[in-house]
Amino acid sequence: MTQKMRNLRVTQAISKWLVANDLHGDVHIYFNDRAYSFKDDGEITRRSDVKGSDYFLYANDDTVSVSFEGPLCEVLNFYHPRSAELHEQFMNLVDEHGFWFEMGNHWNLSLYNTEDL
Repeated sequence: MTQKMRNLRVTQAISKWLVANDLHGDVHIYFNDRAYSFKDDGEITRRSDVKGSDYFLYANDDTVSVSFEGPLCEVLNFYHPRSAELHEQFMNLVDEHGFWFEMGNHWNLSLYNTEDL
């Protein structure tokens, strides 16, 4: 499987997880020179010719990068009542797709291939 296909698959899985857990508001996922931007109602705007590094310093344009405010920010920074549970779910989700993640700032993260460890 190509890196671009892996990026797409994990992006789709993250998107479904975000919506299922009502964490999608104000989230932007950057992958394969594209971006998915979520509105509070769950609607996704898809854009092309865009990179995470156009928006934040710690983006990984080779895989997937995510910027966020709102509920996902609260979860990943342990301000949310279900932070421990949801953080573990997110770690497991990206791991199932062969990635790990690292926070850049409190409002963004990037994925890296586990095989590169």
